[in-house]
Amino acid sequence: MTRIDPWALIVTLSVGCAALGQGGSTPVPSYGVYYRVTFRLDPARGTIQGNAWIATEASATIHPDHFFAAPALVIDSILSDHVAATVFRRGDTVTFAQPSPARRSRLAQVFYHGSASPPAFSMEPHAGTPAASTYGLPYSARSWWPTPGSTLAKADSADVIVTVPAQLTAVSNGRLVSRSAAHDGWVTYHWATRHPIYPDVVSIAVGAYVELDDSVQVAGRRIPLRFYVFADDTMKARVDFASLPRILAFFNDALGPYPFADEKYGVAEFTTQSFREHQTIPSLGPRFLTGDRRNEWILAHELAHQWFGNSLSVRSWSDAWLNEGLATYAAMLWKEHAVGRAAYDEDIRLARARQFTGTLTVADSTDLDHMFGATTFFKGALMLDALRHLLGDDRFFAALKGYVSEHAYGLVSAADFERAIERGCGHPLTEFFRVWLTTEPLPSSPRTDASSGCLRGAVDTTSMSRAIPHLFPAG
Repeated sequence: MTRIDPWALIVTLSVGCAALGQGGSTPVPSYGVYYRVTFRLDPARGTIQGNAWIATEASATIHPDHFFAAPALVIDSILSDHVAATVFRRGDTVTFAQPSPARRSRLAQVFYHGSASPPAFSMEPHAGTPAASTYGLPYSARSWWPTPGSTLAKADSADVIVTVPAQLTAVSNGRLVSRSAAHDGWVTYHWATRHPIYPDVVSIAVGAYVELDDSVQVAGRRIPLRFYVFADDTMKARVDFASLPRILAFFNDALGPYPFADEKYGVAEFTTQSFREHQTIPSLGPRFLTGDRRNEWILAHELAHQWFGNSLSVRSWSDAWLNEGLATYAAMLWKEHAVGRAAYDEDIRLARARQFTGTLTVADSTDLDHMFGATTFFKGALMLDALRHLLGDDRFFAALKGYVSEHAYGLVSAADFERAIERGCGHPLTEFFRVWLTTEPLPSSPRTDASSGCLRGAVDTTSMSRAIPHLFPAG
């Protein structure tokens, strides 16, 4: 197994990768944080045993002096800067006494073992064969590794090193560094991501997979596509995933460069009957593979999360609409591009017919039921449609790309999005955002704030009724 020096990685990422982003032009935030999770997973027995390294620079906004671990995880010991520390635990919160009280720990190694905690960490078999997977909802990473937090604990880089029975394949974020088979019937997979990532979208998917490989050429660069599916769904996956190269190319033009082009994009099937946007490798449940492309909107939605959620991550889950609303709207844009404006208009009509409860801003950032309801997904998308009408296509799409570019690999808030849109409009939109974000009723007209002046002057108001402009050529 390759020996990893966390300090060398932090220095490399802080000095090198922070200077240049995807394509060599976008500045990348430096978080001064590195994760390495190493574990042995036995899905047949339902057990996990491993250790997590959390290394930080002195300037990091988080420090490895406390962790969160679900009840199913037992903390065996902690080393703080290579010295054994006394561990304290209350519920999910794990702390330890600093061996040197004069300074804070910069490297913590947490040794642990435990069992499944579904749905966040499942070991449900598929067709009688062992399998395991994670489901990266907010605050879920603690179900399979001790973590220092959620989105605010974004790291510059992470390695996931997982050992599983030899008949299984283990899939994670980023690129595959190595696969090492041992004589004892186990095999170790080392995955690495060298782009910022927060704990909940670090993922694993383990199963007796068939790997389907593809690629897509965008802006002179070939991006590898890797799909891991259960054998009985192989033919369905070939049909359903065939459109993903075109969707990725479209988003690359519409939203800006795919943020993880030097690693991969992929999908891993898992036994949970849902879907989730893990970084570079979303997971998809078996019932969503149908072989007739009926769930293409899900594939587009999850791919859009690589921009909205993974590259741009929310500072607070109160602004979850920045992930879900924008990804839902991006899927509608793909349908408009692929099928036509009438299909987009029908999606908007159906979204407006939904019942919405609560506000787009989630007052309680731990309220997952509110956070992942129709309001966050579809009212959020409707707000984007209203802004498109308000600004006109040219200004709206330029503002959206500007928002993505300005905050690439960073942490964002509703205020960041509002500022980006206001720059595109040329006028404050305070009342528009107040109405959409903090009041419950769905505004009766998409032109709620037309008095703001976005539609005055040089903007061609005929753009309000035309399809996506020349920015996005069909074909």
